[in-house]
Amino acid sequence: MEYLSLWTGGSDESWIKYDNLSKHRTIVNSETKWKIRDDKEAFYYISVDVARIGVLTSIQVFKVIPKETFFLKKLVNSITLHDMHFSKQAIELKKLNKIYHPKEICIDGTGIGVGLMDYMVQD
Repeated sequence: MEYLSLWTGGSDESWIKYDNLSKHRTIVNSETKWKIRDDKEAFYYISVDVARIGVLTSIQVFKVIPKETFFLKKLVNSITLHDMHFSKQAIELKKLNKIYHPKEICIDGTGIGVGLMDYMVQD
């Protein structure tokens, strides 16, 4: 149903209705910087799905709040980098690292992502 991230339609018999899903795909109170006040145990986690030419690199910023028996995870920001060389993507990720102070940054370094990894180790 989906090819190259272009929605092509859905079936009336589908369990999930696209309109219902789409209206919940909005981050209501996005966080553009580190904002941990009440829960000192909370931390940020950044996830990166790497792309290169003509495709968007997708970055998700999660706030993770440890509870007694589980972790509460909230998507607090979603950033896309369009048609950007790996050296510039690395700079943007390093800026996000300074802004959010994440516990970890998870980069899909397999396949094309290995090119970004080469630039992440440079100053």
